[in-house]
Parts: sequence; structure tokens; C-alpha cells
Amino acid sequence: MNRSILSIYTIFSVNQAQKSQRTSILTATICSCKILAQQQVLSGVFIKVKFTYLLIVLLASTGSVKCEETAATQWKHKADGSDVAWRIITFPEQPSLPGNMLLSLSRQEHGMCLSLSASEHFLREGKISVRLHYVSGQTVSPDLTPAESLVLAGSFGGSWSSLVTFPWGKNILEEAWIEVSTESSRIWLEIPYGFTRDPKAPNPPPTFDGDARFASAMKHLAGQKKAIHVWQVSPSTCFRVDVSKARDVILHWATVQYDSFPIQNGWRLSFTKWNIVEEPPDEVTLYREDELHRPWDLHSPRTALRHIENSGHALASRCMGIRVHNGGMSRSDTYRIVDKSDESDDRRSWQKVEIDVEDKTYSIMMPSSLLKNSHGTTSLESKTW
Repeated sequence: MNRSILSIYTIFSVNQAQKSQRTSILTATICSCKILAQQQVLSGVFIKVKFTYLLIVLLASTGSVKCEETAATQWKHKADGSDVAWRIITFPEQPSLPGNMLLSLSRQEHGMCLSLSASEHFLREGKISVRLHYVSGQTVSPDLTPAESLVLAGSFGGSWSSLVTFPWGKNILEEAWIEVSTESSRIWLEIPYGFTRDPKAPNPPPTFDGDARFASAMKHLAGQKKAIHVWQVSPSTCFRVDVSKARDVILHWATVQYDSFPIQNGWRLSFTKWNIVEEPPDEVTLYREDELHRPWDLHSPRTALRHIENSGHALASRCMGIRVHNGGMSRSDTYRIVDKSDESDDRRSWQKVEIDVEDKTYSIMMPSSLLKNSHGTTSLESKTW
């Protein structure tokens, strides 16, 4: 089978950084490169990642850096998928952002990694600062600035990114906001509650802390006209608006993508939750490599999906579409929940997504911030800061 091969060329330029910090960036880069390949698989273009060259340039430093894969890339899942963790949170692409930045958040062994993709000049000279704000009032700054954590990844010239890491927060259902400040504006990235904690820790108990809230550092944005809010409208379209002159821009999360894991017949299963209104919000993707190059059948195997609330109440769903992509190796079934929730809006809990593939059932645990009617998106009318 002919497959495209993506060679990853990685160049580090770290000035006056500590050895442990350089190691953290290195492992983050390896994880980021693999996430890049996985994103291409999900989008329908199969890319086989081959680390043809891994060039590490450490400026003004001595000593060696041990290259290790993070535990995030080595996660061994249970057979039923019940311990599957989130892999990446994406945000709407907005071309009028400063430097045409593309932003995403990925899971690492010891914390979260924010990827800022833009031109090398903008990332080096744009005077960018990044901070993480919890709604409890705590503020966390990264060990390295975007200018100190540059990475060149890709082929035929590649693309530049800064990988900024934050440690895991407390093991509670708490949301947070990432502030990306440039000379001209501030971009606020929404992290739904339940995703700032280490996913390997035991699930914290339910609370009655209410819907998602803004951070106290955003008090000056109270009201609908103080900032521009950007949502994802469909899988291929975000809410298009010129934000080039806006002082504050709020990017609501677009998708949460979970790890793929092995299922029956040598297949793999992955799950994506969309934060959109006009399209089905749940996507189940089956993947296989067939030696005879046969594409997936649209009617076999049969899949089904339902949400199980903390009370045990099951929310039924309806399949809205099936498509075969990735050269026939992937099939994505999209679902929309048709039942109403029994849980109160102020309750934060853990809910389960059950996915049937033929006669096998797999389950993924996720916080209710992804499953409420508002999908955990902070209300424009929020009075809680």
C-alpha cells in the first residue's frame, strides 16, 4: 500500500535554559509530532510518521539530553476503553488573529502543552506572553516563554511552533483559561472543567459548582460587548469575524479528541466531541489496515452510541451520517443525542459514553462539561467571575 511519508525535522533553539526544561520541551515536541500525524489521520489524509531526522540544536548549553517518549504516547488502555484519556483540545481557526496563530492544547505526562503555530519571526519577536488562569484565582506562568520554546516540525520547509507547558492542576472539576498576550491583543482560550487535572488520578467526586465560569482576571470583560467570542460553527467552519482590531478575543473550545485504542478484529476506535450547534456533536471513528485494500462498508459493522449520566439515566442518540475516508481505512459515524438530561445544570459530574461496535461495548469516561446542552461553554451572560 502506498502511503505518504512525513519526515519530521525538529530544531530546538533554547537560550540559557536549564537541562530539565530542555528535556521537557524535547518530550513535548515528540508528542506534538505524533499528534500532528494523528490529526492528519482523523482529517482523512493518512500520514505515516517516520523520524528520518531528529536534529537537536542546544545553543549556549552543554551536556546531553535524554530523548524519551512521554507516558502520554505509551498509555496502555484497558480492553473496554474505560481508561481512555483526552489527547488534544482544538480551538477555532481565526485567520485575523495576531500572526495568524493556530492554537491547540495537548496532554503530556506531567501536564498540558499549549502549541502556538505561526511564523518564526512572530514567535521570536512578537513579545508573546502566556499565563494559565484558574477560576479559583490561581495564576500559573510557564517555565519557558514562547520565544524560548521554538520548534520547527514538518517537511519541505516545515512550520514553526512554540510549545508551552503547564503542570497539572488540582484533582477537581475546575475550568481554566489560557491568556495569550501579544503587543496588540489578548486571546483567551477556554479549557472545560475536568481537563486541568491529571487524567491518571482517580476521578474526583461530583460537585454543585454550577456551569462554566470566567476567570477573575477577565472581570474587565463582563458583558457581551467587551470581547469578541469565536465558536466553531461546523467541522470545517468557525464563526468568521475580523478580530484584528479587537483588544480581547475569546476562543471557545472546538473539539476534544480522545486517544484511539484497539478493539476487536485488529481495528482501532477513537472518539471526538464537537462543540458546535449545526452538526452532530459526537463522532466515532473506526480505523483498520486491510491488506486487500478494501474500504469500510457503510452498513457493517453496526455502531451505536449513548450517554450514561451519573444517576444511571441513559440518553439515546441518533446516527446522523456515515462517511468513509482516509483512503478507505477510516470510517466515521456521527451521532446527535435526542434525549434530555435528568441532571441539574449546576451539577458537575462524570458521565460515560458507551459505544457499541457489533456485539462489543466500549466506554469512555468524561466530565459533564462536554455533555451538557451548552457543552461546557461559558455563558456570555455569566455573572460569576
